[in-house]
Amino acid sequence: MGEKITKLCKCGCGEAVNQKYKNGPFYDYKRGHYAKAHPPMSNLGSKYSDERKKKISESLKGENNPMYGKTHSKKSKEKMSKAQKGRKHTEETKRKISKAGKGYKHTDEAKKRIGEAHKGQTWMVGEGSPMYGRKHSEETRRKISKSRKGKRKGIPLSDEHKRKIGEGHKGKILTEEIRLKLSKSKKMYIGNIDESHPLWDNFVVPLKLKIRSLIEYKEWREKVFDRDKYACQECGDDKGGNLNAHHKNKGFMEIIIDKEIQTLDDAKSCDDLWDINNGITFCKLCHIEIHKKK
Repeated sequence: MGEKITKLCKCGCGEAVNQKYKNGPFYDYKRGHYAKAHPPMSNLGSKYSDERKKKISESLKGENNPMYGKTHSKKSKEKMSKAQKGRKHTEETKRKISKAGKGYKHTDEAKKRIGEAHKGQTWMVGEGSPMYGRKHSEETRRKISKSRKGKRKGIPLSDEHKRKIGEGHKGKILTEEIRLKLSKSKKMYIGNIDESHPLWDNFVVPLKLKIRSLIEYKEWREKVFDRDKYACQECGDDKGGNLNAHHKNKGFMEIIIDKEIQTLDDAKSCDDLWDINNGITFCKLCHIEIHKKK
């Protein structure tokens, strides 16, 4: 009987392979050593071509998408949220996301689905809002302000745009907290102020607005503008819609308080309010600066 030949594992470990197994690629290795010698291939560092990306995207659209007709469970959402916390996109990634989204528009069907999904929901209101109990930092506010400057400036909304905004707000429910805030913010404009307001005494705010709606006030204003040739007497600005008539020697509010004006009839009979010599034309910016100096 001939000498038995020992077959060694091809991974280089030097151990013998069990001879009872048949020949073949998997049987040239000791059990469990084939995977060590042939680690699984990885796509790490490789990049798909644009054509390949497009094909993958097309193949996963509609019913081919694994999540088609499904929604993530609350537990899954919490896990995904937890996994994303603390992560920040690099500037390059932000630029790519911005570039990819430029010019993209939802189809009418997609818009309809989004609208239907949001109807009657309060997830963005009150405690459901991601900004609930938080405030934007000064830097964030500055960035938001800068990004919005010049957008839609002087461009009126089209009827179609207004209709879409109206449709988008249909079915939305405001929380009681939001309603109270909106009500409080409007009180001083509709003359329904309470004792906590600094201008509660003599109901100065609503009376001031009513006086400025009088035909006498509008006539006084026009006469002041006409005399000053519709130009700011401080900087010379003569743009239409940018001018204010200012009570120079004795302020508008001072006259109301000093003359104890309580009603519109009191205002109409007060000569000091309608004295053209006490009026002067300023542009909006200069008018603000004049009041700051007082």
